[in-house]
Amino acid sequence: MKGLGYEAATVFDFGLSQSEDREIVHSAAEHGFILMTFDLDFVFLYRIFGEKKFGVVIFRLHDQTVESVNQAVDRLLESRCLDEKVNQRGVVIVDEVSIRVRRESET
Repeated sequence: MKGLGYEAATVFDFGLSQSEDREIVHSAAEHGFILMTFDLDFVFLYRIFGEKKFGVVIFRLHDQTVESVNQAVDRLLESRCLDEKVNQRGVVIVDEVSIRVRRESET
């Protein structure tokens, strides 16, 4: 992501690698970040604790190899959904064949 001109960081960069999901959500909301994850729990936490101050990208991939994930990220970036999410603060679900965007009112 950084190599493509996007600001990106990992939970390790923020010292949150051993933190509870709730802590990660609060940090994302505080900074207005978009979380990219395989963990569906973050959709629930987004609805409950995030106060819609951040976005979530959920990868629903059967093949979770680096190559498969990179292809999914490429499709996401090409779709421009990520740029849109910076302003909309919603949930994006990416699978092998589709990208679905859920706005605040739909989540």
